[in-house]
Amino acid sequence: FWKNLPETNWNVFTDCEFSAKHNIEIGYQTEVNEKYRSYYEELWASKREKYLETASTHYLFLIETLSLLLRSLIYDDKIPPSPYMMPILSKSANIDPYTKSLIFSQKHLQSFLADCKRDFSLYSLLTAFKHLAWENLEFKTVFMKAIFSEMNSNEYDELKKFFQVYREFIEIADSQRDSFADMSIKELNVMLKNNQQYYYATIYSIDYFITLLADGKQVAEWYRKNPAELDCLINWVKENPYPTRPTATSAIKLYKSSEKNAGSGSAASSDLSPETLLQWQTYSNSLMMKLTGFKEGKEIEARVNLSICKPVYYEKYFI
Repeated sequence: FWKNLPETNWNVFTDCEFSAKHNIEIGYQTEVNEKYRSYYEELWASKREKYLETASTHYLFLIETLSLLLRSLIYDDKIPPSPYMMPILSKSANIDPYTKSLIFSQKHLQSFLADCKRDFSLYSLLTAFKHLAWENLEFKTVFMKAIFSEMNSNEYDELKKFFQVYREFIEIADSQRDSFADMSIKELNVMLKNNQQYYYATIYSIDYFITLLADGKQVAEWYRKNPAELDCLINWVKENPYPTRPTATSAIKLYKSSEKNAGSGSAASSDLSPETLLQWQTYSNSLMMKLTGFKEGKEIEARVNLSICKPVYYEKYFI
């Protein structure tokens, strides 16, 4: 057969555009010809492998799918389309009361937030919630209650995620932005005061709160107008520069969990080395100086980054 073919100049195919074959696995490009990878593709691939080592695949795929379904939903034709909507998939839908009760359920929202273990899942879910909250004060109110409920119940090592969500959510640029910010920041202020009996939760919350003051426009403006609200935080840091051993009569516990407090004697100030004690005092002093500086009208620099990383694959590979 090949012997009977006419001579062909194979060089004519060199200008053809090469298209790498790949499989789509719910949002991920799973097979790539490494010869054609750019630097950014290599970086993306290495990050993907790192995330997949520790991420829960079951929750990851469900959260991604849920996010796209919610973003494709136009649940009220009277509300202008949100900038977070998926225009390719979007269709108007009349939601029955039961379905709406599921979407607007504080319990379910808290469960969704708890299932987000990595930034890319948190970004996907938060984008869907922003779509539902666009010009919708009812959903915003329920969602904020879910966030503050999680802040009140979780230990210090889980708080960063909820401050990340709060930072993004309060900056939704619709017509309700200012009024909603005023209401939610008052609730944030109450939450910070209510948790002052727990040392680690409060000290790390203050650190995250300083990030909101440094780069959160709405939060910074509110506290510029109400600087006296910072006094309780400044006084708390001044009076509690390091963790202390909890007792039955202590006003401040190290943890929210009584079981953790029962076994936390070794983490108290009387058991800390001089170097560790100095580190705690330096850390507390830096927080107090930043709060005092902001109250005096100075610009402050945040130590913690609350930005949520946007997945590079999100729009390109998921659909």
